[in-house]
Amino acid sequence: MSLTINNYLSKTNSENNKEGIFILDSDGFFLQANAGMENIIGYIPFDLIGTSLAQLMPIQEIIRTRELFKDVMNGNIVQFETVLIHKNGHKVYVCVEFTPHMFNGKTMGVLTTVRAIANENDIPNEHSKTIIQILDNKGEIKYVSSTLEKILGYSIQQIIGNSFLDFIHQDDQYKAKNIIQELKTIRKKMRVELKHIHQNGYSIILSSEFASVFSSSGDIERIIISYDMKGYTLSV
Repeated sequence: MSLTINNYLSKTNSENNKEGIFILDSDGFFLQANAGMENIIGYIPFDLIGTSLAQLMPIQEIIRTRELFKDVMNGNIVQFETVLIHKNGHKVYVCVEFTPHMFNGKTMGVLTTVRAIANENDIPNEHSKTIIQILDNKGEIKYVSSTLEKILGYSIQQIIGNSFLDFIHQDDQYKAKNIIQELKTIRKKMRVELKHIHQNGYSIILSSEFASVFSSSGDIERIIISYDMKGYTLSV
């Protein structure tokens, strides 16, 4: 890799940077980190050095991330969405890119870029029976809780990056489009039921709460969907 580790870190190393960059060794422990990590999870670089990335993750995310880490150690670039635990204890939903750090043809560690998608405080009524889905301002899915895979049958990889509307039954397409459009123009929460399409073709009615998140300049940044899974309905 032509970019040195120091250049890799320093290219975004500012107090106002929202992008976190860090280097992991081959076992997943922090070697270096930039100041952007404090903006995302509250830890200064010194706090992170020598600790494991797994220490910052919920247990259900550790297992999946370890498999992806193996993939990057085999020389592949990996992009995924996950959850990190902030120093104050709340969850931060993030996009992650793992890039192998090569030396003499061998992967010596992992160069990592992290960008926050949403903060737990943005998400309404989060609890253990809630599935979270986060859309960008175009309505594309940027994050989804792994539990949704069990409900709709699609893998996380099949869901991420696609339009939210791709998984809505044709009966509710008009309703869903109107909800997304309305949330793009005004900050509000909406509770609705929509028919979702299972991978096997049948539909499932899910009750959910939509919440829009706007930037300080007044532009829509993302839409957060919180599914109440205390009960869901199979439809025909």
